[in-house]
Amino acid sequence: MQELVATLADATTGAIVETTGGGVVHSAVDLAFKVSPTSLPVGDYTVTCSLRNASSGSVLTQSTHNVTRVDDNAPQPTAWIDENQRLIHRGKPKFVIGLYMSWIPNDPGDPGWSTPAEDIDLIANSSFNTIMPYQAPANESLLDTIAAAGLQVIFSTKDTYAMNNSEAFVKAQVAKWRKHEAVLGWYLNDELMGPRYLQALEDHYRWTVSGDPDHPAWAVLSSAATGSLRDYISTTDILGTDDYTITDGGPGQVSMGSGRQMDAIRQQTDSSVAIWEVLQMTNMRVYHKDCSECITPTFDMERSITWQAIVRGANGVVFYSFFDMMSGCHRTGTCPLDVSNMTQWARMSTIAAEVERFAPALLSDAGAAPQVMVVNATGGVPSWVTTRERWEDDAPPGTMLIFAANDGDGGGVVTFVLNGGLIAHGGYVEVVSETPPRRISIEAGSDRFVDASNALDVRVYKLRASS
Repeated sequence: MQELVATLADATTGAIVETTGGGVVHSAVDLAFKVSPTSLPVGDYTVTCSLRNASSGSVLTQSTHNVTRVDDNAPQPTAWIDENQRLIHRGKPKFVIGLYMSWIPNDPGDPGWSTPAEDIDLIANSSFNTIMPYQAPANESLLDTIAAAGLQVIFSTKDTYAMNNSEAFVKAQVAKWRKHEAVLGWYLNDELMGPRYLQALEDHYRWTVSGDPDHPAWAVLSSAATGSLRDYISTTDILGTDDYTITDGGPGQVSMGSGRQMDAIRQQTDSSVAIWEVLQMTNMRVYHKDCSECITPTFDMERSITWQAIVRGANGVVFYSFFDMMSGCHRTGTCPLDVSNMTQWARMSTIAAEVERFAPALLSDAGAAPQVMVVNATGGVPSWVTTRERWEDDAPPGTMLIFAANDGDGGGVVTFVLNGGLIAHGGYVEVVSETPPRRISIEAGSDRFVDASNALDVRVYKLRASS
């Protein structure tokens, strides 16, 4: 038999504040400390969770997490992740709609890989709000340009792990840039996975957040296939994985990307960490020159993978990569692709605008509405459609949105059944993702409505409901 024990201790003295748990466990359990956070003195603490042999007390596995009790009167951080896994930026929820870049344009250290400065105007005039350049800018004026365009930067320190002076370098970079208005957060990990990296990843995270408590850290892992994502919770504030599964567009390539990855992230982390997922936006022939069958993901594919991530709980999406789509061999014509860069940019801009449109509901203060049940014509639960439900702020009471994304592996007529004892009002449901909005008639007092969910469909339904 096994028991789960959690201990809260002072990080400086090691003095134990409280221990909880200790009962025999047979499945996942939630443990809660009785101590009120407001009664804790300001300072640093550790929470250690131990799975032990109930008879001998020997520790079978253990994890430790750092916790800081801040002063009640301390100013709110510039950017932070709240208890609902939302990014709060300058006091307001922000849904990150981002792009990977190589260098910031016009950087004097750039070897010629960056995009021209006019591309910043291109991005600024779209619904994308964040860029993630791999290389640190050479001077402050470059960040000033980004800020003036109304964009934010996730600042990368990912290439510091092999440095002999990595601690000093990371701390210096954090201290140098943390106050700049363009900085949204820190990019600490680009696909480093495995036990040999864990301590270094935890160290880099500690150096970063201790030097800058005003911005969160983001770590991107190569895949959820290893089954070990929970090991990385202590290395970051926000997780993501790379979803590059579309080559020739064959069966299953869309569904095996963001949808399956997000399912695995949630399962492996017990939905305990915020997610900004990395999504493919370019033809993989950029990296595999002999892949003559590779395609640029279509609009429907891109829209589906975007919303597959969002309906599974991502509160940020960052697309890889702007520099592959708009520069390099694509711009020079040395690897001619099936779709022009501006055609793909128009597609991605349309998708970004749709996400921006619904971001207030996705991040609403009113929060999650009861999850609907989706059933097919035979009463089964289709695996190919997933939903996310939100109450809407600044709307009549009971206004809810249902986001539904089809992963392309099936389709057909489905019934959406409201849970939580809710019934719909008003005689119809609006499909507000369509222009003009389409109305689906429902009987008064009904708890369900019917619609088609075809392969790769994305639908947003709006209705009023109450118990």
